[in-house]
Amino acid sequence: MQNMENPCYQKKYGGWAKSKMDFLTFSSKKWKIHADRATSGQSRKMPETQLSSAFTFSGIVILTTSGMLALAVLRWPLWKNVFFIQSSRPASSPTPAAAVAAPAEAEAAVHLPVKISPLLTSPCSVEAAIACALHVGPETRSKIARFRAAAARRELAIVSDFDRTLTAFDSVQCHDMMRDAACMPAAFRGSMATLFDFSLPSTCAMTTDEWWGTANRLLLDHGWHGDMIGPTVAAAAPRPRPGLVSLLGACDATGTPLIVVSAGFSDIIEHFLEGLLPRRGSGTSLDGHRTDHAAPVMVSANKMVFDDSGRLVGWEPAAGPVHSKNKALTYAREAAFFRGRAMEGRSRWVVLGDSPHDVDAVSGAPPGAFAEALTIGFFDHTVPPERQRYPLGDFAAAYDLVLPANHAQGLAPVADIIQNVL
Repeated sequence: MQNMENPCYQKKYGGWAKSKMDFLTFSSKKWKIHADRATSGQSRKMPETQLSSAFTFSGIVILTTSGMLALAVLRWPLWKNVFFIQSSRPASSPTPAAAVAAPAEAEAAVHLPVKISPLLTSPCSVEAAIACALHVGPETRSKIARFRAAAARRELAIVSDFDRTLTAFDSVQCHDMMRDAACMPAAFRGSMATLFDFSLPSTCAMTTDEWWGTANRLLLDHGWHGDMIGPTVAAAAPRPRPGLVSLLGACDATGTPLIVVSAGFSDIIEHFLEGLLPRRGSGTSLDGHRTDHAAPVMVSANKMVFDDSGRLVGWEPAAGPVHSKNKALTYAREAAFFRGRAMEGRSRWVVLGDSPHDVDAVSGAPPGAFAEALTIGFFDHTVPPERQRYPLGDFAAAYDLVLPANHAQGLAPVADIIQNVL
C-alpha cells in the first residue's frame, strides 16, 4: 500500500499532487482518477489508472483495480473541504506515468460528498515512515495504536531533544553557534575552537561536566550579552527538521505539551522556536513558564542569567551544566512542570532524539509519572560505520522506531500520531 505523499511514490508514478485534491473524477465503466484544484482551476499531473470500482468509507476513498486494491488517503490540514466524485469518460491508457488531461465531457455527473476526517490531516502518515524505518521494535505498531487512542483522550506529551532532532540532521548546533559568534571577541572564538579540537590531549582528558562547564565559563568571561542572541541565531541560520512546523501546529491544535530537553542553551532554543510556534496571544503558561501559545512549551537546558544591563552573570541550573550524559536528571530539575497542571492526565509520552542518551530524559521519572513511552530516534546512516559515535544497534536498543536522519518527512509522522483525534 502506497501513500500518495511518499516522495518515492511521487517519483515512481509520475507525481501525485502534493496539495489538496479538490475533485476525484472517474467514469462509470473504466475508471480514471483526476486531480483538479477548484480554487485556481489548475490541473495536476496524476497517473492514469484503470479502476473497476470506487467507494468511500469513513472519509477514505478506496479504489479497486484489476487484481489490486488501492487505498487513496486524502490528507490536508484543512479538513473542512469536501471532495466530490463525478463520472467521466474512461481512461484510454493504464500507463502509470501518463499525465491526465482535463476531464472530458462528463457522463451523468453525480456528486457524492466525501468529508475529510481529522484523521487524515497530516502530510505524512506514521505507517509510511515505518516502511522507511531502519528499525521497528516488536511492540512498536501496538504502541502506536495505543498512542493514537490516547491522543483522542488528550493524554499525550512530547519530550524531545533539540539539536539535530527538532533541527535538521545536518544543521548547525547550539554550541557551534556560540563558538562562531561574530559578535564575540577573537580571543573567545579561539578558546572555543581549542575546546572543540578533540585531537588535543587536554580536550580529550576533560570529563563531560568539565567540557560543558568550560564552554559556559568562556561565555561568562568574555562578556556574552543578551542582545547577541538574535544576531547569533540569524547568522548561524539553524534549519528546522522537516515536519517540525507540522508537529508544533499539531501540539498547538491539541494542547499537547512539548518538553525540549537539550544540552544546548535555553535562550537560543526559545529564540529559534519563537518564530515557528503558532501565535495565540500573549500570556503565561499554567506553571509560570513563558508562553504565548495554546500548548505549553518548556525548555530544559542551560539557561542564561542576565543582570539589569543584559550581561551574562550566571547559569541555571546552578548545580551544574545540563549535558548529554545527565538528561536522566530532567524530571528532578523540572519537577514543578511535570507535576503541574500542564501535565495533568498526560500519561503517555512520545520521546524523540538523535542519540541513545536522549531517551534518558524520561528514565529519571519516578514510578507512576507516566504509563508508557513511545521512543522515536533519528540515525544518520550516511556516516561510515567507523565514524559513527553510536552504532545502529545502540539506537535499536533505545528506540521503538528508528528513522533515517535524512528522512524526507522528518517529524511529520509524530504530528500524524498527535492529531489523529476523533
